[in-house]
Amino acid sequence: MNTKRSVSVIVVAILLLVSLVSMASAASQTWYLIKVESGVPSPATYQMHKDSGNGATPHPEIATGNSLIWAADQSVAADSIDMAATWRVEVHSFVDDADADKPTKMEVHIGRIRGGSFTSIGTAVNTNSGGSYNRVWGADIAISDFPLTSGDYLACEIENTGTASTYANVFIDTTGDPDSPTYITYPYDDPDYPVPELSTLLLTSLGVLMLGGFVVYSRRRNTK
Repeated sequence: MNTKRSVSVIVVAILLLVSLVSMASAASQTWYLIKVESGVPSPATYQMHKDSGNGATPHPEIATGNSLIWAADQSVAADSIDMAATWRVEVHSFVDDADADKPTKMEVHIGRIRGGSFTSIGTAVNTNSGGSYNRVWGADIAISDFPLTSGDYLACEIENTGTASTYANVFIDTTGDPDSPTYITYPYDDPDYPVPELSTLLLTSLGVLMLGGFVVYSRRRNTK
């Protein structure tokens, strides 16, 4: 009876772990751009946090011809992961009242920081003809190859490439104005940046559990 009970427990545990792996692969991760400057790797200016933001006022200002880079608050811990997918970009910005009728052009680059330099892996471009104080736009960036290795930082650059002498303020306030954050979304939570893949951890646990169950089963059989 004890042997059957042990086998049943192992089977239930295996099914639970498989279920967790499936749920993790279907989840997504959203990186919110925030105005925190401490601990960011060069050439980034601010941090971005996965699945949370802390609000910021005043909003970062990007003059024409300039850009700002946000880096993940932690570097990649895994030896190698590939975050290739179709990323979603949501940018909420506003311009000064005096410049509301002027066209603006913004680019969002998703990439990595490695060795003190930023490399763009995928880009989205938006052009606004003017006439709006608050400007909201979203875009999908299809990235077919996005390798990250240990020590790399996931990063996002927003660039003001317009020709008008104006600036864009990036909404990153997810506290006072929760409907107006700027963020990038990766459609999966596997690999689970910045730690090794969740599925790898679960499968390792599964292997340990099966090995333990085999040992227990063998010992009980030998004692009979």
